[in-house]
Amino acid sequence: MFSAMGQMAFVAHPAGDATATKIVAVPPNTGTPVSFIVKPMKLGEIEIRLNASVMQGVISDSFKKIIRILPEEIVVVKSERIHFHHETPLMQFFDVAHSVNEKAVERSGQVYFTVYPDQQTPKHIANNYDVSLLYNDTKITLHVNSESTKNSTTEIVPNYVSNMFVIVIGSGSGFIQIDWQYRLSLMHFKPRFNLQLTKLATPTKWLTRLKVCCSFIPENRDEYSNETLVEVSIPIGYAMDDHSVLEETTGNHIRRIEVLHGGTTLMVYYHKMGNETNCFSAYPYRRYRMPLHRPSYIKVQDIYRPELNAMEMFDFY
Repeated sequence: MFSAMGQMAFVAHPAGDATATKIVAVPPNTGTPVSFIVKPMKLGEIEIRLNASVMQGVISDSFKKIIRILPEEIVVVKSERIHFHHETPLMQFFDVAHSVNEKAVERSGQVYFTVYPDQQTPKHIANNYDVSLLYNDTKITLHVNSESTKNSTTEIVPNYVSNMFVIVIGSGSGFIQIDWQYRLSLMHFKPRFNLQLTKLATPTKWLTRLKVCCSFIPENRDEYSNETLVEVSIPIGYAMDDHSVLEETTGNHIRRIEVLHGGTTLMVYYHKMGNETNCFSAYPYRRYRMPLHRPSYIKVQDIYRPELNAMEMFDFY
């Protein structure tokens, strides 16, 4: 397998390796799967090139394929903790909202239900109660008594559940904790940058102008992004050059420009970025036509705090 123009890295290989090779024994008239673990180095499109040969290369075949790379998914962890204290036996109800972002990856949820005995419960109170978790037609009950010192945990996977109820019956003190998690694409996180990309006409169909404007969204007046990277990915078949980037604002100058992966990825670095608007234009040119038109991506993020970012998908064509 070949890494075309550094568009992917081979896992467990030295950095910068452009090829990875596997030798396999294939019986006659059978198929044998061969796998490579790779890490895409850009969003949008990457080119996969494969070569297979037998008889020390006397007979060989090769092909290439363009595959689409989507933004990574981040695990979001949430929890809700409830404290209860019953000096005498009684029943108490709690309504637990199991909130999951509506754009979360389908069937990615996990929920953990934990009961913590309160070790500070006064000795005159009998630490003896049942905690039941109810959702849909399911009921899970955990029992805690005065001898209990360890936490009790059970795992459920109700990714179709939006509301849960907890019932505590008995006397004593404790904590109930509901922990849940789900996967969410970086595309759907709350943006910490304003980001705008505009396609503008040029005198020729061979050249496209992309105007990019961005600014940091501070949570307090003195906050700013330190070392900011703007990354623009365009389709295979087009290319950009570092000298074809035009800075259009003067208050905050571009610190450095890199063009990677055969001209399909533009990296624009700023020393810092505040709430002022920073704009530049890039001029991709067409090298050849591609039969399929896939979405492209633009991303801006704080290099030292990558969770501060914004990302958008756009139609390059």
